[in-house]
Amino acid sequence: KVRESAPTIERQPSADAFDANPPAPTSPNGVEHCPVLAFSMPEDSRLVSVAEEGSLGAEKFRFLAVRLRHLRQNRPLKKVLITSTIPQEGKSMVAANLACTLAQRKQQKTLLLEGDLRRPSISNQFGVGKIPGLCEWLGGQTESINIYKLEPLGLWILPAGAAPQNPLELMQSGKLSLLME
Repeated sequence: KVRESAPTIERQPSADAFDANPPAPTSPNGVEHCPVLAFSMPEDSRLVSVAEEGSLGAEKFRFLAVRLRHLRQNRPLKKVLITSTIPQEGKSMVAANLACTLAQRKQQKTLLLEGDLRRPSISNQFGVGKIPGLCEWLGGQTESINIYKLEPLGLWILPAGAAPQNPLELMQSGKLSLLME
């Protein structure tokens, strides 16, 4: 069994403030035209699928990815939702690790959309700081959708952006359904 080696990753402290010069938002025809961000794993990141490829945790995410690929053989599977009933159970960690695992297969494109508008954490997990994302688009602060490509992971992300005061209203605006289509 031949496997590609993991990218060399430097760990960086996570950023808490918005980056002074984030990439300009785009309105791409496809994800290939999105701004590219350099992936730099923070010290507190829990991305075992990237940092600890030989670990049991990384193996479990690979197993889950294989199971999802098997499901695709029987029916189309374009979206996967990770959810739970209570806060801080690890939804974002599971989603980020699964997305990294799926993105390692170059035959398919993987977009990680962060839906946790109350406690956004995906940007910090990938060491890109706080950048505009879904909240800014849903709130009408930007006309284009802020999707970014993370290199060298080959993964696209749509982060939540800045946590709004009214996350439920933003989610119910109807724009989210349009985006998912």
